[in-house]
Amino acid sequence: MVLCFATDNDYPVVSPNVSRASPQIRSLTKTAIQILIGASLLATIAVGCASGNPVSPATASHQATPLTVTPTDHLKRIVSITKDIVQIVAIVAAATWASYRFGLFRERVPRGAISREVTHRPLTDSAFHLSLTVIFSNAGHVLWSFEPARQNLTTIQHMKPITSDHIMILEQQRDVGPDILYQWARIDERPLAAPLEVEPSDTERVNYEFIIDNAIESILIYPHYGGTNRGWDAAMIYDISGE
Repeated sequence: MVLCFATDNDYPVVSPNVSRASPQIRSLTKTAIQILIGASLLATIAVGCASGNPVSPATASHQATPLTVTPTDHLKRIVSITKDIVQIVAIVAAATWASYRFGLFRERVPRGAISREVTHRPLTDSAFHLSLTVIFSNAGHVLWSFEPARQNLTTIQHMKPITSDHIMILEQQRDVGPDILYQWARIDERPLAAPLEVEPSDTERVNYEFIIDNAIESILIYPHYGGTNRGWDAAMIYDISGE
């Protein structure tokens, strides 16, 4: 989205969409908007205060005798006050919109969700192609960001077919602690290749591809991505056999 504003010289000034800009540009843009909003509020309040038409001491003596106030004077006074109130309301509304649009006053904790879309198709008699899309949906008012770290990845794990010996190993893992997840055999994994940023109310999609042996019947898809304070995942069991 591109916004254009008119100047004194009627030259268009283009304001880029800051949602796709670098963090430094977004920070400078937010600071500039805050300064403009503050200056506009001060100017509007000053206009409202000046509407009382104060006089200097030099001219006060000429106005010592009170003048008759007509209904027209009352009407002009009401119109002037109403105009000042409308200006203040407009500035406050613009500031509220800017704070929401550009995230000037964000919450501290992100609120997001991760989902996935999976499809597959046979390639040969011994292998098939798995297409996986990890979807990041930001439902909060905080910039949701992830770095290409070792813990930010999607893994594909082998669930079926399974041998009796492997089942015994899983049961032993469970005996260690009730909250420990089963350690399924890992087939493949894809770490996050580049920094990912999801603006408030936006959605980003990351696509992965896998080549998997045709003998595998069921897999566990486990996307896990962590931030500074918490992590998000969207595990699912995907059955291949019979399709």
